[in-house]
Amino acid sequence: MNKEHVKIYKATLNDVDNLVNLRIAFLKDELSKFSKDDEKLVREKGKLYFERHLKVDDLIGLIAEVENEIVATAFLLITEKPISPTFPNGYTGTLLNVFTYPQHRRKGFAKSLIERIMQEAKERDIALIDLISTTDGLILYKNLGFKELTYTALRLKL
Repeated sequence: MNKEHVKIYKATLNDVDNLVNLRIAFLKDELSKFSKDDEKLVREKGKLYFERHLKVDDLIGLIAEVENEIVATAFLLITEKPISPTFPNGYTGTLLNVFTYPQHRRKGFAKSLIERIMQEAKERDIALIDLISTTDGLILYKNLGFKELTYTALRLKL
């Protein structure tokens, strides 16, 4: 990757449509089934989600562009939790939707986005960042300093 040609910027309300499109591309890439109805739902509800969270500033959405083409994205959702020694001010981040379009993968875009997210988190005094990794992303995250936890992830779908 030639970093001189990469533009990484924080999404604003003007980028909501791009964020929705990136979210849909991420879901199509991650899920084995993603119907037209699913896309319609994500497009409608996603726009409201991004507008709401960008306004209250608890979501950092980063976009990477090369020659005016969007190539990758990453989100950090900031959450306030009960204080603990691990996060003394209560603020934590969850890294979400790290996505690079297939034709632009393995060029360092995701790494650059995550490094910028980590910088933004430090500036906001966020004590830790959690994430759920795909097998493909595990090495990248470990190389950036993320550690595997001993907890078992569980989910209850209601």
